[in-house]
Amino acid sequence: MRTTADFSTRPLWWNGTSLSDPDGDALPSKVDVLIVGSGFTGSSAALEVARSGRSVAVVEAQNLGFGSSSRNFGYIGGGIGKPRLAKRHPGERGEAMGRAYPDAADFVMQLLERESIDAEVRSEGLSILAHTPDIFAHLAKDADAPANRELGVEAIRSEEVFDNVIASRRFHGAVVNPDAKALNPGKYVDGMIKAARRHGALFVANAEALSIAGSPGNWTIRTNKGVVQAKQIGLGTNGHSGKLFQFLRKRIVPVVGTVIATEELDTDFVRSLFPKLTWFTDTQFGFLCFRPSPDHKRVIFAKAGLPGSFSGDPRPNAARVFKEMTATLPQLADVKIQHAWPGSVGVTFDGAPHLGVHEGVHFAAGYNGSGVAMASYLGYWMGRRLIGDTSNELVFEQAPFPTHFLYNGSTWFMPALRVLLNHLKLQV
Repeated sequence: MRTTADFSTRPLWWNGTSLSDPDGDALPSKVDVLIVGSGFTGSSAALEVARSGRSVAVVEAQNLGFGSSSRNFGYIGGGIGKPRLAKRHPGERGEAMGRAYPDAADFVMQLLERESIDAEVRSEGLSILAHTPDIFAHLAKDADAPANRELGVEAIRSEEVFDNVIASRRFHGAVVNPDAKALNPGKYVDGMIKAARRHGALFVANAEALSIAGSPGNWTIRTNKGVVQAKQIGLGTNGHSGKLFQFLRKRIVPVVGTVIATEELDTDFVRSLFPKLTWFTDTQFGFLCFRPSPDHKRVIFAKAGLPGSFSGDPRPNAARVFKEMTATLPQLADVKIQHAWPGSVGVTFDGAPHLGVHEGVHFAAGYNGSGVAMASYLGYWMGRRLIGDTSNELVFEQAPFPTHFLYNGSTWFMPALRVLLNHLKLQV
């Protein structure tokens, strides 16, 4: 893997934002609501609380928006057939989960319009690439469902993929959903923070929550920047929940991934690789995600399920992702990489996100790769709960949040799981 002279481990998505700015608001001594974490969940919750007229502050252990939200791939939605959770959870609960995902995607688009956030939304669609013939047959059957035909979803046979979807011989067919959307996650997080601030929210950077004491109506939160009193607390820490938030830490498995972005390329060359300019995902374990950048000048490529940690040096994993990229698109073998950064996906044991209250502390977490839409949506509902709105109970509040007796928050088992699933050729 060759890199540019200005190679950076800073996410490409931070360009044109204030996310790397270490400055923030001063820590208040007292607020109605304190929220921990400034990603999609925490920012969406803070925005809703501030819009209600309550005082709200967000504390972030790093620079604002530092975590996985601003390192996300930016997919808003666009799956086909009956959503995954509706299959995994048969019955009305699964059906209700399935209906919530389009609602969450619609919520994001409405929020962007209402708050005038320019997050570089692109509507070129999603291509799901099958890595076996059997999986393509399964995807094609889903694509033929009446609801998907109405959206214009089409199945593309393997011999037609190269000329019509992606200039690659690696896949055994594709299903294209032209209705899907993607955005720039860095500009989205930055835009939500700025919108919440316009409504009166405070965002305190580099303020790690160290301890919490008290009960609803009278919480005391100690941070490395001082102490704040709050009536309510909300957690937006998801897969970055530390030992202070052991309840979440034991229920979310952070799956590490790495994203690389090429140097700027000729737009005609990028279009030759991606005739429809869609964003892509495949069906193997440690799935690949890739897309042209919103300006169509770069290729952005990611792989999940890699070794290492979120805080580690991303360059060894970047070399692995580059190998996958060039195996998929040999035309990129001589291209230099300008950005590489780590990210993680918060995975739950039941595959579902959860919204609730534990020992008086509100939380929304566990988005399983659907963070842009579901974190924004459940963050909004956490905000509603924090201001006392108990109406419209969501399906994600109606079941226990499971853990596993062998899991304590450490992902010691991931290397063995990775080897096993790759050996069995299982998809996720």
